[in-house]
Amino acid sequence: MERATLRLILSTAILVVFCTYIFIEIGRNPSTVVYVTGTPTGHVVSLQYRDCFDLDTGATIPYDLSVGGCPGNTWDMSLDNNDLLPPNTSLWISPGNQTQIAFSNDSFEQVDLSTVQSLNFSNTFPDIPFVQIAIMQTATGQYYKVQLVSETRNKNRATIQWEQVR
Repeated sequence: MERATLRLILSTAILVVFCTYIFIEIGRNPSTVVYVTGTPTGHVVSLQYRDCFDLDTGATIPYDLSVGGCPGNTWDMSLDNNDLLPPNTSLWISPGNQTQIAFSNDSFEQVDLSTVQSLNFSNTFPDIPFVQIAIMQTATGQYYKVQLVSETRNKNRATIQWEQVR
């Protein structure tokens, strides 16, 4: 065989192997991963990673690179990317206000005021994957439950459902 034919065969084989690898990776790590089956029962919001969220008002506060975070101290939480373990979304609470957090193994629908009374709240939070229902007490004293609904890894976004605990 001629050298040109061998190069063509080798290049084609390399391309096939590379494309196969890409398709396997896409199948293993899809861009959007959904964690809640069915229709979410709470309020739903999609947040860009690092943007902040005020649970009392439902307002999104955009991340401001010039201040290295979200301006002001009225926000309660933000989401960020944690590539260590799935889910890749981690939850952070505001260091600037009095937001406190606890976690529950109950379902989103089951969390109520009796659940809240049995939890130990803290104002510190480690960077861990967001897998449980988070219950937050805001600076206004209100309790909210928050759950990760989905994450879109290639867009650095996550969708949560949230609702005031009654």
